[in-house]
Amino acid sequence: MKRFLALSTLGLLALPFAARSQTMELSRRRPVGEVAPPNEPRGGVQFKHLHVKVAVEDQVSTTEVDQTFHNPNDWIAEGTYLFPLPEGTSISNFTMFMGGQQVKGEVLDSDKARAIYQAIVRQRQDPGLLEFVGHRLIRASVFPIPARGDVRITLKFTRVLAADAGWFDYEYPLSSAGARIGEVGFDLSLKSQTPIKVVTSPSHAIAVDRKSDREVHVRYEKKGLDAERSFNLSYSTSEKDLGLHVLAHRKTGDDGTFMLAIAPKLEVRPEEIQPRHIAFVVDTSGSMSGPKMEQAKAAITYCVSRLTERDRFSVIRFSTEVEPLDPKGLIAADAAGKKRALDFIAGFEAAGGTNIDESLAAALEQLKRADGLVEVVFMTDGKPTIGERDANRILANVAKLNSAKARIFCLGVGSDLNTHLLDGISDAHRGQRAYVADDESIEVKVSRFYDKIASPVLTDLALDFGGLETKSLFPHQLPDLFRGGQLLVFGRYKGEGGARAITLTGKLDGKEQKFVFETTFPAEETRHHDLPRLWAQRKVGHLLDQIRLHGESDELKTEVIALASKHGIVTPYTSALVLEDDAQQHAQIRDRLAAGEGAGAGGAFGGRRLREVPPSGDPGVEAPRQDQAAGKSDGDGKRPSDAPAPPASGVAPAPKPGDLREASGDKAVETSNELKKMKELESLEEATRRKDGGEQQAIKQVGDRAFYLDVDGCWIESSLKGADAQEKVKAATVVKTFSDEYFALLEKEPELGRYLKLGKKLVVEIKGTVYRFDE
Repeated sequence: MKRFLALSTLGLLALPFAARSQTMELSRRRPVGEVAPPNEPRGGVQFKHLHVKVAVEDQVSTTEVDQTFHNPNDWIAEGTYLFPLPEGTSISNFTMFMGGQQVKGEVLDSDKARAIYQAIVRQRQDPGLLEFVGHRLIRASVFPIPARGDVRITLKFTRVLAADAGWFDYEYPLSSAGARIGEVGFDLSLKSQTPIKVVTSPSHAIAVDRKSDREVHVRYEKKGLDAERSFNLSYSTSEKDLGLHVLAHRKTGDDGTFMLAIAPKLEVRPEEIQPRHIAFVVDTSGSMSGPKMEQAKAAITYCVSRLTERDRFSVIRFSTEVEPLDPKGLIAADAAGKKRALDFIAGFEAAGGTNIDESLAAALEQLKRADGLVEVVFMTDGKPTIGERDANRILANVAKLNSAKARIFCLGVGSDLNTHLLDGISDAHRGQRAYVADDESIEVKVSRFYDKIASPVLTDLALDFGGLETKSLFPHQLPDLFRGGQLLVFGRYKGEGGARAITLTGKLDGKEQKFVFETTFPAEETRHHDLPRLWAQRKVGHLLDQIRLHGESDELKTEVIALASKHGIVTPYTSALVLEDDAQQHAQIRDRLAAGEGAGAGGAFGGRRLREVPPSGDPGVEAPRQDQAAGKSDGDGKRPSDAPAPPASGVAPAPKPGDLREASGDKAVETSNELKKMKELESLEEATRRKDGGEQQAIKQVGDRAFYLDVDGCWIESSLKGADAQEKVKAATVVKTFSDEYFALLEKEPELGRYLKLGKKLVVEIKGTVYRFDE
């Protein structure tokens, strides 16, 4: 009697407990003559740890996989280890070790692998492996797996990354339809004779360390990872001082989605960095007392020490009153000027209230005659308590006084903040913002943030797409480009694209510069299926910002609901769509809960608690990420408790009722029906949780489609949930899960594999035909 357990996959990441990618066929090794007792209890192998180390040098990648499996049973086990290879992998070298001993593993072609995958799916009645049908496979015997013990397996193989219009992609098929990894980490080093420009992951939040223009180190670490999608890393190379590359996704007949990435070279001569006129404005109110004040002083000391002799600057402290370093204005950032500033900073003491309006007015007064690149770094830990306290009037005052068109960078410290005010200031004045949580180091966070904005190389950017019809570009207003950073622009394009000459203009040291890049927008491209959702996240974020800053309107709300529902983005307006929307369905849920259902498979939520969270695997890009460049949270740490936190993907803060009232000034905005519905569902969720205790995400993103889990445990494609799609769903072709017809359809439409992995019950549309898969 054998048991199959899906584990992880190939690539840069992996899974742990009951993952569905790599697979272990597990059975008990018994002495001769021993008979297995009936209904012998057994547990599946657990995936405790996975670490992947990848070295890419001039397109050749060497991957080393180190993983540990745990046998929770009281008996020695043996098994067959299966490892799906990434699609398109051509192995040039392969070695495998178990417990320190080299073992022989065989590499099966896709046809032999397909039979194995389908056999496991039929026997386990679990479609988790179907997305790998058609992939090649590594297979090896594993013995012994000690009782209550571990077995360690290591793999090493080499493959060549294909080049595509200057881009190189590394993929690790990690998706597991609900697996959770105990501990996962990877290190990836990139080396290239051609300078490396853009480094980004559309799937996961990576940390990028640029060693030089030709060497980059990427890291990802997480405990308890919910693995929902493959890990993807893309990078580009170019000999130009400024690199520009395009990734696109377009299905025939639809508008296309693109991500345009711009990155300057890392090694910039001092004279290529623009001189700045900058004012540091520091909150020294009473709430900054103790260690907080000392850390703030150290952080501003660090910023001043990084100034160059070409810069001019000021330091302004504020509490109840405002005190500048020099009432006459800016001073030179030479040795004498820096010493004067550091002595001034050393004398800061925390006392008094928070006079935000007057402090910003003082800074802008000192900068009003400055030209070139003008900046304000504003640090506060509180809301305005002295002078003007109305956020909207403060915003208006700053706009009126900023004649020098200064970029204003806001640093919020702690949880007692008016994030509406700080976000509004930075967004309106081409700055960025960062928030330092109570348990974070101000000195470390601020110094890292300042390093990102310390070396501007191109400002006042503008793009021309060479006649291509584009729309909904985000960010709307392009931020400045800094040394070692990168700019990501997401948008939509109409027509069949084609070859285009993209022109980027900007200012370098006050002089206009022009850069022309030849690129292609494809007529059809479906590989980069994460792009539509990444674009949608940014658009939804922009719309929610507009609601938060200017108040709710029917037009904005309708657009948020339509876009977020299609792409599976959770907002206060779409949380209720996790379940069916009609009152009758809600009544049915209540009836089931009242009857005590919900603990088993037939319960209101299939025996599982629904958790209103965005689909996992949010994208990560090199710091500063584009969501930062567009004015979103810094992303290194936590937002204040009253600030709605955007995920790494760049989704803007979801407005809470309090945020909506604050955004509208004195006129309170009443809580919408959608928000009331969300609260109702939260109560239902809590009742379900008390009756059960399990968890299950109610929305999953697969490729460029979102799926919602209904109360019957069926995953429904978002485009088929609305009332206008009911006739199509009623006319759906019904297929019995795991039947011969089921597998025959999979052979005919291999794309189905990625969707079928969601579960045994599914409604999805493929090439104009709606299919309903049911048990």
